[in-house]
Amino acid sequence: MESSSARSSSAKPKGTCRYPRCQQPTYQGSEYCSKTHLREHAKASTHAQEYDSCSLLRLLTMILSDSQNPVRPQPAPQASKGNSPGGILSLFGLSRFFWSGPRKSSGTIKFYEKGQPYYEFTNFAPYTIRYNQKDYPTSEHLFQSLKFADDGDAERIRTQSTPSGALEEARKYQHRVRKGWTEQRFNVKAMEIVLLLKFTQYDQLKKLLLDTGDASLVEDSPIDSFWGVGSDGKGGNELGKALEKVRSNLRQFCSI
Repeated sequence: MESSSARSSSAKPKGTCRYPRCQQPTYQGSEYCSKTHLREHAKASTHAQEYDSCSLLRLLTMILSDSQNPVRPQPAPQASKGNSPGGILSLFGLSRFFWSGPRKSSGTIKFYEKGQPYYEFTNFAPYTIRYNQKDYPTSEHLFQSLKFADDGDAERIRTQSTPSGALEEARKYQHRVRKGWTEQRFNVKAMEIVLLLKFTQYDQLKKLLLDTGDASLVEDSPIDSFWGVGSDGKGGNELGKALEKVRSNLRQFCSI
C-alpha cells in the first residue's frame, strides 16, 4: 500500500496547471500541422496554465466550435445592488459578458480610418494584448505572430515598433506560414481568439463592442478585400464578421 508520505509527495502542487506539460503547447512553439484543429489547440493552451480555470477555455471552445448548435444562453446572474462581480472571472475581465445597456437594433457601423469612430475595432489600434506571458503592442502584432510555429519568426514580429512593421515582417516569411493557415481558415479562427483576448482585456472596448447591438460591423478598407470590403465594397469583410461573432458570444455567454 502506498504510504501517506508518498501520496503527499506525488500530489499536484497547489496552483499548478491541471494539464500535463505535454498538453501545454503554444502557437509559437508547437509542431503545427494541417490536421491540428484550433479548437483542440485552445483547450490545452497556456490559457489554462496562466489562469488554472476552464472558464475562458469554455468560451474559447464555443467561439471556435464548428457546431451548428451553439451553447444556449444562460440567464444573467442576479447580483444585489452595490455588489461587484468577483471570483476567478475577475482575473481576466470575464465577470459579466452580458450587457443590458442601450443597443442599436440595426444599421451598419463602418470602421477603418484613424481618428474616426470605432477605430478601436481595427487591429492597428494601440491596445497592448497579453498572451502567453508576453505583451503584444497591438492585436495586429499578435495575429501576425500566430502565423508562425518558429519562435524566432514570431518574436521578431512581436517586437516590431508598429503594427504596419509587424505586417511587413510577416510578409517577408510568407513561405514559412503554418500549413493550412489560409486553406483551412485557421487564420479566421486565430483572429477570433485574438479579438476575444482584446475585447476581454479592456472593459471599455468590451462595452464599445456590446453597445453596437445588432448592427453590421464593416471594415471599410479599400485595400483589403478579405478582412475588409475592398475598393468595390464587395469584399469578404472577415474582420467585421469575426467581431460580430465575438460580440454575439460575449453577449450570450453571460453565465460561466
